[in-house]
Amino acid sequence: MSTRLSTISPELDEAIQKASSEQKYELASEFSEWAMRNAFYQGPMPASQSEARMLLERLDSKYWALQESEESSASIALAFSQARAMNATLFAFAGDASEAGYEAVIATDDLAGAYALAKVILS
Repeated sequence: MSTRLSTISPELDEAIQKASSEQKYELASEFSEWAMRNAFYQGPMPASQSEARMLLERLDSKYWALQESEESSASIALAFSQARAMNATLFAFAGDASEAGYEAVIATDDLAGAYALAKVILS
């Protein structure tokens, strides 16, 4: 099955697909935490998938509102990163390491960092 992560890193996606279920859950969680830290998210941390979905909707709305305003590109980029990081968290609740990884890479623009994180968990 093709994932969004395979479009930017087939090697990382393949390593994740070969991992155990436990490793996938752990890696999804680590991708989420890493993305949230690197996106400078300082809001409430979701305790459930439904909370993550609600927060994602808020962050996406904020991003789109900034896109339509005359905010600086830095503010828009930060809002985008935070929304993508929250989406990584949403996928982490589902235990989907490939999708959490994809969103984390998009949030951080750091594929090398995602590889390093995966290497620690999957070794």
